[in-house]
Amino acid sequence: MADVIDPQSERNNIVVKLVVIALIMFGFGYALVPLYEAFCKVTGFGGKTDIIAEAAANNGVVSDRDVAVTFTSHSSSALPWEFKPITKGLDVKVGEVQEAIFYVKNYSNRPITGMATFNVTPPRAGFHFKKTECFCFTKQVLQPGEEQEMAVRFMLDSEMPDDVHELTLSYTFFDNEKYAGQ
Repeated sequence: MADVIDPQSERNNIVVKLVVIALIMFGFGYALVPLYEAFCKVTGFGGKTDIIAEAAANNGVVSDRDVAVTFTSHSSSALPWEFKPITKGLDVKVGEVQEAIFYVKNYSNRPITGMATFNVTPPRAGFHFKKTECFCFTKQVLQPGEEQEMAVRFMLDSEMPDDVHELTLSYTFFDNEKYAGQ
């Protein structure tokens, strides 16, 4: 005599399995951003930079080695801001604290909160690009027609690979309200 399979029990088993799979997928998705950030910090992948205190930066030894740093900027098409580097580029001595200035203006008729993301190219140089101060650390609120100059203070640490002679720090501003939660 053949075993009889209870269809209701089989459906319940499938539902339980699907719920468990969905929970695992949700948990993985929730943990993905912190895992990626940790991976980028350890490996320097993705051009992520490190943050240090100004006092720690000033305790570093300044070498004679120069690295050409270029600054670029972009604002999302959904953000009616002009955003550009005033400081287009610098020759930076490894270990020396430098500052670059960016200009931003809100061309809309309403206050807008923007958030800047950044990237360093080549990616392996990102881990050695240490910021002490940056407008990208916080949301920026600009009133209608308001314009500002914003600074980023940084240094290149002594572990910068010897074959890196130039790098680019690139920023993109996004409308924080439009992209919040996405």
